This record gives sequence, structure tokens and C-alpha cells, in this order.
Amino acid sequence: MKKYVVMIALMVSSSAFAQTSTPEFVDKLVDTINSQLIVINKERAQKGKKLYCSQLNEDQVFLIAKYFRSKDKKAWLTLDSVSADRFVDLAGFNLSCYPKPCPNYDDLVNGICNMKSYKMDRDLLDSALEKIKGGKFTINETMADIAR
Repeated sequence: MKKYVVMIALMVSSSAFAQTSTPEFVDKLVDTINSQLIVINKERAQKGKKLYCSQLNEDQVFLIAKYFRSKDKKAWLTLDSVSADRFVDLAGFNLSCYPKPCPNYDDLVNGICNMKSYKMDRDLLDSALEKIKGGKFTINETMADIAR
């Protein structure tokens, strides 16, 4: 009986150590996006299409990280508290890695004009999260589900 208790304790503690911390996940997400940008831009250049940014700049990295910070910016949120779908919606709207043809104003005309840019940024985030997860994710999943 004692053996089983020890084995269960070891399994529980090893799975706790295996979990990714929020800062580690953010770093992994940024690294994944940057590595994907190299491949995507190479393919797009060969086809003569408009390119994404070459790498995420400091402002874009900060934008991604802010979705994982508490409102007072003093602590990291747990990955369970960040919805993958909501993150893609919010960060994709403001990422600005794919060039926007119209000024980024909040009116309807410029919103329609920039719709492709928003979609392309969302697709970039989706593909990075799918790469980290190793497959598609659903709207109900959290970032913790993707990090597993």
C-alpha cells in the first residue's frame, strides 16, 4: 500500500513540474510566431504576395504578453484563465503584423478596408497556437489546454 501512495505522489508531483508557466508559454508563443514568419514570408515572396512583418517587434511582443497579465500588471494570469479563442480575437485585432492598407481608425470604412489584415493576423496566431498544441483547438479551450 505504501508503494502505491509513493508512486501516486511521484506521478502528481512530476505532472505539476511538467506544466508550462505563463511566461514560458508567452516566450514559446512569440518564438513560434517568429519562426513561422520566416517560412510564411519565404513562401509568400515566391508567389509575389504581400509579406507579413519579418519578426514581431517589441510592441507586438508586449501586446501578446499583456493578455496574460493581471489588470494591475503585477502578476501573470494562469494559462487556465485565458481563453484561446478570445486571445486570438483580441490580439489578432491589434497585432498589425500583416500590413494594413488603410489608417487604423475605428470607423466602419477603415474597418472594412483593413478586414483582410485582421484576418491574416488572426490566422497567424491560430497557426502558431495549433503548432504549439500539435493540432486544431476549439473555442472552449484555454491556453493551458494548448500548452499541454
